Amino acid sequence: MDDDVECNLDELVSGLRYTPTIAYTTYNHRQNGKGNRYRLLYLFRIAISDTEVYKCTYQYLTSNLGFKLKDNCGGNATQAIYGSNEQCQIIQTENTYSIEDFDIDVPIGNGHSNYIIKEERNIIGLESPIQNQEYINDYWNMAYADLLMKYSNTYPIFEHTPLEDVDDDIPFIMLPSDYIEIKRYWCTETVYDENGNKRYNVSRARKIRDGERRRKKLFINGILRREMVKNISFAHLLNCMVYELYHYIENSKDRISKKELYEITLNIFHSNIDKYDGFHGNNKRKFIVNDKYCIKHNLNRKQVRNISRKLITYNQIGELYDFNLTDKQNVEQFKEYGLDISIKTLQRFRKEMGITKYNTSGNGHPNPIKKEERNIIELESPIRVGFDNSAYYNYQCEIIMDELEEYLNDGFFDRDASSIKGMCKYFIRRVKNDTDCPYSNDKLIELFKERFEYLLKAS
Repeated sequence: MDDDVECNLDELVSGLRYTPTIAYTTYNHRQNGKGNRYRLLYLFRIAISDTEVYKCTYQYLTSNLGFKLKDNCGGNATQAIYGSNEQCQIIQTENTYSIEDFDIDVPIGNGHSNYIIKEERNIIGLESPIQNQEYINDYWNMAYADLLMKYSNTYPIFEHTPLEDVDDDIPFIMLPSDYIEIKRYWCTETVYDENGNKRYNVSRARKIRDGERRRKKLFINGILRREMVKNISFAHLLNCMVYELYHYIENSKDRISKKELYEITLNIFHSNIDKYDGFHGNNKRKFIVNDKYCIKHNLNRKQVRNISRKLITYNQIGELYDFNLTDKQNVEQFKEYGLDISIKTLQRFRKEMGITKYNTSGNGHPNPIKKEERNIIELESPIRVGFDNSAYYNYQCEIIMDELEEYLNDGFFDRDASSIKGMCKYFIRRVKNDTDCPYSNDKLIELFKERFEYLLKAS
């Protein structure tokens, strides 16, 4: 673009109907009495190999600029294009294009017109790694919903690393160290009856809207699926991408066409996935809840999650527990094997497992039972209203922190222990100052979890 516009490059790009992939100022920009000299580059996902197609595309783009170009040398498919100097201004976007994005008729040999999509589709068919010809024919000719239904068993949809199948009597499913899961965004909608009264809330996945990098998210989620199933076929991957677009992408504006989705899937299939290790993040969870267990035992996921944590912890304790050691010594030994639990948790384990014979002192002599009972009584003592002592607050705080220790170790809370401890002390003071009735420690722990659940839980 030579002296075609008076506005700066930012204003030009922001006002264009079709935003270029790259825009920059050329060598002669405002040099030696010259005006604005810009160059706009449009990246196409599949190379344009036909001269006529190139010319038609160029003409369409330039006709939608809103002004006429003085120099149309860019319409020459063999025109040499150079870069610019180090001081040039560069604007980069993530926009890429397909011939189908433009309403272009391309002259075919006999002088008649045909939509370029048909020609490009044939090119894709020749380059495609797909082996199932029936599927590819159905892909181009069937609606997404019908396609997904027809191939639901042949190419099943998955959104996480395949897991071991467990029966409905096991509350949890252990996750492998390389577990990957596609992140969804959820929103809650309220359902009302005919009288306008609230009936219930429904949670649904929020679709990614135009302007939220839909194409990039499609690409990333396709790469994640290749990492989940290393040997996935192209047809299977494409079917998953159809599912992704149909269910989780808003596609009413700036439509992502079938051809474009096909091209995105081709790029995913041929990409070196080693370059995208950072896409899936780090999974901190050790397990997930078994939904079949929830259904069979009529329990919600939160209840089963707590049951699972307890069972997993108890299994680890059972493997490492030494009757010849005191509780404190056992806890220290557990830490050496990566199991960090509190003495209180170990005491609950012994009680529920019926373990009554154990070492209670380092020298082999048991402590008087009266002292043990006194400790238990102290742990169960209520908050004393009107008692103002920092040491007492700290003591009560440690009780709650012991109760929460399992959750902290499992990464259940999205905060470090010190910040949770600060909230705990604040909470105890508020309860002491604002209530006239005492609370047992069990009730106190329950109230603290409920009150701060929205702050503590990981997203």
